[in-house]
Amino acid sequence: MSQSIFEELFASLNVAILEYQSESTFTLCGTLPDWFCRFYPGMVTGDTVKPGESMQFLANFLVDAKDFWSGHESGQLKSGIWTEQPNGTSELHLEATAVSLGSRKLLLIEFPKLAYEEKQKIIQKGRETVLDQHRYLREVQKKEILLYCLANDLGEPLVGIRHTLEQLFRHRDLFSQMEQDSLDAALASVKMQRALVESLLQTFSNEARLVNRTESNALVSTNILQCAEDSIALIAEDYPQRKIELRVIPGRTPRNSWQVLAENSWLERVFLSLLDNGLKYSPPKSQVVVTLALDETTVGVSIDDEGPGVPPEIAKVLQESFPLESIAPPFAGVGLYYCHIAVHRWGGHLGYEPLASGGSRFWFRLPQV
Repeated sequence: MSQSIFEELFASLNVAILEYQSESTFTLCGTLPDWFCRFYPGMVTGDTVKPGESMQFLANFLVDAKDFWSGHESGQLKSGIWTEQPNGTSELHLEATAVSLGSRKLLLIEFPKLAYEEKQKIIQKGRETVLDQHRYLREVQKKEILLYCLANDLGEPLVGIRHTLEQLFRHRDLFSQMEQDSLDAALASVKMQRALVESLLQTFSNEARLVNRTESNALVSTNILQCAEDSIALIAEDYPQRKIELRVIPGRTPRNSWQVLAENSWLERVFLSLLDNGLKYSPPKSQVVVTLALDETTVGVSIDDEGPGVPPEIAKVLQESFPLESIAPPFAGVGLYYCHIAVHRWGGHLGYEPLASGGSRFWFRLPQV
């Protein structure tokens, strides 16, 4: 009576019980679940079957199960969940367990529908949460880059205005008292505006310096090809009238060969800063070309634009491998300052060169992992 109860219990739990005989032959025990009969129509308790012939995954698991039965008097070995489609019907998600009970060797095959669905829901929820978090971080980074560019745009004309006012200040004796007062007020206003922009840029400057002090950033690898693709997709939305082309050299290199020594979110900011610089000064309907080149030990990146190029006095500084004291914020390019800190922290190099056809090329090189 008790054996019948256990057989019915296993059947209600959607578990098929098979007892190992020899080779790949098993005897069916207890009440057979409905799903099992889809594999073996007409089979009843006591019949013998070779389940490995109709379930390829199970055939591989039985190799391990036989080793387990031969070496253990008790215990169990699970196969993990796999999927079968018996005789063209709907899919079933199954899991097998090899059980050793002294001299008896049992194979339990269950159909854990609810457990499987719950696991899938949890996994799916986790994936959605990760994607939402990634979207949020990218949106934050995008707004930060726009803020830094805005601060730069505010600061650059102030340099020219202040320079002009200071030239006039040297000849203030030539002006009336009212004109001198107006000049003093203008200079004071420029200084106040400059202080405001400096405070914005200093916030980013402090954050960028963290890259230079954080040891963990130097020990993380990322796929630079994937990072380039993500950055291009992100910034392309802000420049719909300009084309961004990605070139990969050599073209058939496996994606896993593009691992470099860099932290992904910081590297993405480097791409966004250099891309924004090229797109911002390029004419409408122009093209920015991003090239990734792989050699034996490093990955080189160049970003070419069709803009007006860099003024000679600034180009001279940039061609000297970006000496840090020459490009420090607030008014010499916080974007380049950040890129310099990040790339050099990872053991790379950053540079600039004018293009013969016009425009600019900013490049950097990072060591492969």
